[in-house]
Amino acid sequence: MIAASIVVVEFVRAPMNGPPDIPAFLAVLTGASAAAYVTNKGVSTSASTPFAKAGTIDQVTPPRTGAGTAIKILGSNMIPQGNTTAPIVLIAGVQAGIRGTPTPDEIDCLVPGGLTAGPCTVTVRPAVGDEVSADGKFEFTV
Repeated sequence: MIAASIVVVEFVRAPMNGPPDIPAFLAVLTGASAAAYVTNKGVSTSASTPFAKAGTIDQVTPPRTGAGTAIKILGSNMIPQGNTTAPIVLIAGVQAGIRGTPTPDEIDCLVPGGLTAGPCTVTVRPAVGDEVSADGKFEFTV
């Protein structure tokens, strides 16, 4: 706003001279602000940038259990930074109940019923960002 104001004032003072020369301090001021903005966007860890780290599911504990049992899904970046809405957790495509407040590295949930015994895919689907899935980390027992 300051830069635009200075240019407009200079032009209004002498419109016959055409567009005014931009003072060096003004070019430095606006250039530094633009450089800081671009740098911040480039190093941001938000999921909306191409520089965000992909989420992973490293472990489900316990790795074998039945319906109604509490499990912990451990990993990294499963919920993108700044996302405040709880994710949806699916075990073999069936939604699990979230317990407590999930974090990007740990989600507590209850194993749903109605699953077929055996290995299950575990998926964390955040409200915003890419979902994270893992095979071979959890087995449903009857």
